[in-house]
Amino acid sequence: MYHFIVNPNSRSGKGRLLWNKIYNELESKNVDYKIYFTEIENNGTKIAHEITKDSHECNIIAIGGDGTVNEVINGIKDFSKVTFSYIPTGSSNDFAKGLNLSNDYVEALDKLLNPKDFKEINIGMVSNKNEKRYFAVSCGIGFDADVCYEALNSTMKKLLNKLNLGKLTYFVIAIKRLFLSKMISMDVSFDNKQYIKYNKIFFIAAMNLPYEGGGLKLSPDAICDDDILDICLVNNLPKIKIFTLLPTAFKGKHTRFKGVNLKKCKKIDIKTSTPMAVHVDGEYFGYQNNINISYDKHKLKVIV
Repeated sequence: MYHFIVNPNSRSGKGRLLWNKIYNELESKNVDYKIYFTEIENNGTKIAHEITKDSHECNIIAIGGDGTVNEVINGIKDFSKVTFSYIPTGSSNDFAKGLNLSNDYVEALDKLLNPKDFKEINIGMVSNKNEKRYFAVSCGIGFDADVCYEALNSTMKKLLNKLNLGKLTYFVIAIKRLFLSKMISMDVSFDNKQYIKYNKIFFIAAMNLPYEGGGLKLSPDAICDDDILDICLVNNLPKIKIFTLLPTAFKGKHTRFKGVNLKKCKKIDIKTSTPMAVHVDGEYFGYQNNINISYDKHKLKVIV
């Protein structure tokens, strides 16, 4: 049995159009499957929880964007019991890019029905004193979260999606937020060591995969199954310099600049002088002033 969780509204309705094509393929092949549509926010989490609540082994396929992936993994009760597949229909598709997954639905469908290659990936976890949230791609605080928040409800995103230019959404909004987001001081601890005070931090991103924000290669060396978080910390840089180096991040060349700090750890704890926006895979996690980021003890098996 295959469980398809589909976001029909992804990429301004292209999720539903793609599902119609996949439906025809499944019917022609007599595949045993169930279909669930995520018509409302966070519905993917509830659906995935319902599918996995009995802790039996199952195949789950997400069709949507990175937000759909995030909703689904946050509903899975036991990662070790699930085989996960993904067919991208979102604006950024950083999860697919990071795992080199096909954007062609015919090829993707063939791989999930006739799997040969698997990768067991780490699942990140961010928490505060009240709640926790999983992520597959990245978790960020500061500027990158500001960009993600604005992109979630952007009318420009809908327009660019219709023109097949959805990835530009994040870049355009990033230019705008560049001059609006604040730089603040943060106390940061890596692997439970003594806190270090960083001044004028623009953002900190904990990366499980190399890309976020529509293809920004923030952590070029990130490997999703090595049990190590790749941290990109940007501080003490004039905004005009950040403006000039931002385009270089699409190729991962931003790492050459002073003020761009790449670190590796298993756990990072962050305390801020004032609450800052936090995102998980581009999804809202509120304004926080104290967060802890690490990995879940189980990995998720993904068909690649």
